[in-house]
Amino acid sequence: MPADTFYVYMVRCSNGALYTGMTTDVPRRVGEHNAARGARYTAVHAPVDLVWTEAHPDRSSAMKREAQIKRLSRIKKLTLISGPSTPKNKVPLTDGRGAVDGRKRKVKRRGSADAAKPLSETAFARGRRWLAKRDPDMASIQRELGAPPMWARDPGFPTLVQIILEQQVSLQSARAAFKKLSTSAAPLTPRRFLQLDDASLKSFGFSRQKTAYCRRLAQSIVEGNLDLDLLPAMATTEALTALQRVKGIGRWTADIYLLAALGRPDVWPSGDMALASAVQMVKRLPARPSPDELEEMSQVWRPWRAVAARMLWHYYLNRTRPRR
Repeated sequence: MPADTFYVYMVRCSNGALYTGMTTDVPRRVGEHNAARGARYTAVHAPVDLVWTEAHPDRSSAMKREAQIKRLSRIKKLTLISGPSTPKNKVPLTDGRGAVDGRKRKVKRRGSADAAKPLSETAFARGRRWLAKRDPDMASIQRELGAPPMWARDPGFPTLVQIILEQQVSLQSARAAFKKLSTSAAPLTPRRFLQLDDASLKSFGFSRQKTAYCRRLAQSIVEGNLDLDLLPAMATTEALTALQRVKGIGRWTADIYLLAALGRPDVWPSGDMALASAVQMVKRLPARPSPDELEEMSQVWRPWRAVAARMLWHYYLNRTRPRR
């Protein structure tokens, strides 16, 4: 590296913390950190791994940039690390409104996805390639595990009932309850569901709360307050709003329905605990990110966040599945 170029860098310490510094020789500086000669903090939390660098033409601009990055939250630092690079590997900080250093700029997205068009196998592959180029951690998942399942579901009332059953319980218990319901009430329609009494639903594995939620859903469809056939033509925000008007369908349920049943490419279920655990593991975070933090971190994966979710779920299942 030329001596007249200054570099702002980040290293990940052994405790998961991100340390920011400035140097003219990145390999030498990382070596000093690992030899406990770099900084007091890294000496205590060595070894460190280099995760990000940014070149600057002079000391003054590098010092300003270093100060900017040190003021960022951990989530914003991780977003910066995962983000795309400009030709000089410098990612400008914005004010959240598309302005850089006070100047407005137009943001052009590449690899964009049609918000209302269902995710096809071709688009799924394109989204994975786009994510792998943008985020080294996604590239590692792709190399190690290959393509994840699409986990597609049939749109309609039965799928929504199954997703409601999956709220805050294991997938296995939800599947068991749904299988009993489907066997007893075939074909499963809103009117057929409303004919079932509490005792029958309890015997299938429905809680009192989920019995009420599914009844409200069925009643909303029968009364014409919710038309599931209209959702595919709606914009994502409009479809989410229409679903959440039914008591018992929260944001997570609506997100999963749009992701799996309607195949929306940029839906991101930030309330999903398995997804949060996967991000914690992949990004080596000391704690599981909150829904708000998960939402913020996902911005770098737009417009393919539903593809990113599938890749992260695939990683999570492979890491947590018992070894045989």
